[in-house]
Amino acid sequence: MSNLERIFEAAGKLKKTKRTGWTYIKIKNPESVADHSYRTSLMAFLLAKKLGLDENKMIKLALLHDLVEAETGDLVVEGKGPLFNTTKEEKQKLEKKAAQKIFKNSEYLELWEEYEDKKSEEARAVWEIDKLEVVVQALEYEKEGYPNTDFEDFWATARSQIKNSELRKIFLKLEEERLK
Repeated sequence: MSNLERIFEAAGKLKKTKRTGWTYIKIKNPESVADHSYRTSLMAFLLAKKLGLDENKMIKLALLHDLVEAETGDLVVEGKGPLFNTTKEEKQKLEKKAAQKIFKNSEYLELWEEYEDKKSEEARAVWEIDKLEVVVQALEYEKEGYPNTDFEDFWATARSQIKNSELRKIFLKLEEERLK
């Protein structure tokens, strides 16, 4: 199987891989990892110029950032309770192994590692956009009406991790909308 075929196959698997956080809080028909990755990529594309960063690189990083989850599933490490099913170190080890399997020794592996290690401004921005996308989704679910569902952990994580001033402004606008 070629590199491209492995990547295409991984992308297909992500269409069926549900996001762990949403399944844990019992969202009916939760988004898939592919759904999340698409909007994260769109957000990276639309925000790159506003952030003064390389648009092409941000799109690439965003498109590749979760492909490893085709092999590992959507592992969660932050927080407490049964949702948090692995340690940070174990997640990194499993995802690195999956990245090597999917991307082999290619430019795609280098891009994934750049994202994972937050080696560039673009990688750090996409990492924060990934967190921002989660609260966009949480706000949508909240608006859909899940009255007995607690979304605060998702907001708290984003609140603590989004540092870029432009992305922080967007986060605060979303949080303001949430509190209305």
